Amino acid sequence: ETNMPVIATAFVIASPAARLAIAHREVFGQDWMRSSWWPSAQASGLLEIGNHSWDHQHPALIDANTGQPKSGRFDDITSLALAETEIADAQRLIEQLAPGPAAALFAYPYGQSNDFLRHDYLPHQQRRHGIRAAFGCTPAKVQAATDRWQIPRYVCGLHWKSAAEFSRLLD
Repeated sequence: ETNMPVIATAFVIASPAARLAIAHREVFGQDWMRSSWWPSAQASGLLEIGNHSWDHQHPALIDANTGQPKSGRFDDITSLALAETEIADAQRLIEQLAPGPAAALFAYPYGQSNDFLRHDYLPHQQRRHGIRAAFGCTPAKVQAATDRWQIPRYVCGLHWKSAAEFSRLLD
């Protein structure tokens, strides 16, 4: 047993406009998705801020190219231009607002990725985006052979809903 502190990571949507639109639609207009809490959360020593994309490809948002709601699918990100917007642009803003070690971590929205992101963009464009590892939503423990562009992740509300359930996962 160790006395190392547990530091959690909150993976956040970078775009202020996207956070506002999602909050309006999904959380009854509550002001819970602003970035104002990020620095104090980091200062607590208990929470770091990681990258969860520019806008989550959230269907509450309108795609500027099609005029239609976004797909709600992150595995649709199959071009350099889209990856730059969703990952690299988000990375730059998060590093500006909440610099810290977790800013170099990315969690795929909806846990969805594809071969382009895992095998091309993330590993070969690191100088552009600064991401060092990426997480999916497969509930499993990390192993020595885990692919750093598809690290498993236990998601609160999906894989655990209480401190007791989370504690059992850590055993």
